[in-house]
Amino acid sequence: IHSELNETAEPGYRGMKTTLMGREPAVSGQRTTGPRLPAGYNGAETVFAEIRYEDDSGPQVYSMTQNRIRVGRGGDDQPMDLALYTSDEVSREHLSIQRDPGTGLFSITDLSTNGTWIDGKRLRKGVADALPNRAAILVGEVITLNFEVGK
Repeated sequence: IHSELNETAEPGYRGMKTTLMGREPAVSGQRTTGPRLPAGYNGAETVFAEIRYEDDSGPQVYSMTQNRIRVGRGGDDQPMDLALYTSDEVSREHLSIQRDPGTGLFSITDLSTNGTWIDGKRLRKGVADALPNRAAILVGEVITLNFEVGK
């Protein structure tokens, strides 16, 4: 008898291994009528910036549609807006990126143990620094996030 119930997750990863149980569709083909949306609404959110990177799950693109995002490995009690699947060199909550809605300018705050760099310059922990419209953000000397403001 083989059981996977007591297997532990690999370090740096959350959750247990997923096993495919069947191939039935999870959603039916029925449509429901929802509330009417304003004329001209196309369902797309405004993308303030894009972040391109590669973690243990492969190449990724994250579209920033909020004025503040939290970036890190996360955990059971710490959901991240941008969860990085990588080594423990990246803190559970590593950094935050903020956008001032009045000016449209971005700032970044290092919240980590192992540091954050912008274009080669190390940030001071807990201090908000200006984030250029295009920047390479080195996270814990492990992953580079290529940040670019939307056009």
